[in-house]
Amino acid sequence: WVSNVGDGHLAVVAASIEGEGYIMFAVPSTAKGFDTRGCLQFSGLEGTQTLNLRFHNVQVPNNDVLAHPNQFTEYIRRIKPGFVLGQAGMGLGITEGCLDVMRESNTSTAHVNMFLDDQEPDIAAQLALLKAQAATLARQAQEGVTPILPVLKLRAAVSELTLKAANSAVLHAGAKGYLALHPAQRRLREAVFVAIVTPALKHLRKEIHDIEQAASAAANGTQSDVALATH
Repeated sequence: WVSNVGDGHLAVVAASIEGEGYIMFAVPSTAKGFDTRGCLQFSGLEGTQTLNLRFHNVQVPNNDVLAHPNQFTEYIRRIKPGFVLGQAGMGLGITEGCLDVMRESNTSTAHVNMFLDDQEPDIAAQLALLKAQAATLARQAQEGVTPILPVLKLRAAVSELTLKAANSAVLHAGAKGYLALHPAQRRLREAVFVAIVTPALKHLRKEIHDIEQAASAAANGTQSDVALATH
């Protein structure tokens, strides 16, 4: 499944070559053997134009290969920060929409909304912080100097804030927010999409954990080597 698919687009694909590793290549939508099919209906964000891509004996010329197996790891390392950062915009925008719902509700029911856990000023402050962090990381990614760990942490934080903001927006709106055409319930479904689209929140947390564990093990190993050298 791939989102934002349109006529004339290129599909960028990673495929495993037995015994060699992964290869990445581009396939034009007009290639023989390349087909797109509609997916089952999503509960939200249907406008993402998410389609099922199918490949059957597609011929890929060498000029369309972006990374051979011996280049794949370095290529992914270079493009991954920008790819992950690009997804953050969904969550930031949905959070903005949630703030609109909360502010509108507060014009008439602020006297009871004040007892909810997550308030509009707090969400707005967290959103501003994440936007600033995203802008800094985006500039670094453009220059090719972005370490992946802060990017993963930002993307996870965006998912978490979006879920929190959407949940609070529904609670602020009350019964109206549960109506089929009210934006609050739509924001809630959209927020879930942000948290489950690859890399999902659970994948992000696992990768963050793995990177931090590896860094900790390496640091402990270095400290042990230093201790042995001093004895």
